[in-house]
Amino acid sequence: PGMEFSRMLCGVTARLPSWLVIIVVSRDVLIVIAIVLSWLLNHPTPMKPLAGSKLNTVAQIVLASVVLADEAFGLRLKGPVLALVWLTAALTLASLVAYLRIWLRHMTGTDTTVSKS
Repeated sequence: PGMEFSRMLCGVTARLPSWLVIIVVSRDVLIVIAIVLSWLLNHPTPMKPLAGSKLNTVAQIVLASVVLADEAFGLRLKGPVLALVWLTAALTLASLVAYLRIWLRHMTGTDTTVSKS
């Protein structure tokens, strides 16, 4: 089963542009760096999942599912896959910007949504 999973992942990544994979992974890495940095600066950031971030996750799952289905059943879904690639990229970048804004507001003290104790 593990080998089959590896082959599926290889099939998906070969069908997805490398720039999209870089954007998705970079977003997560940047969020982790921001949280660790705020913790190291003794100004921890209370982070909650945003609706846009959840939508981004759904887009990523749908994209991976469509690519896998296309590979498995030869559905020739090049157009829908391309649309999902761009949608996923846009949602990933929008999510990153939203989290960055929240983090910057918190770090600069201009965050009015978090009460200071």
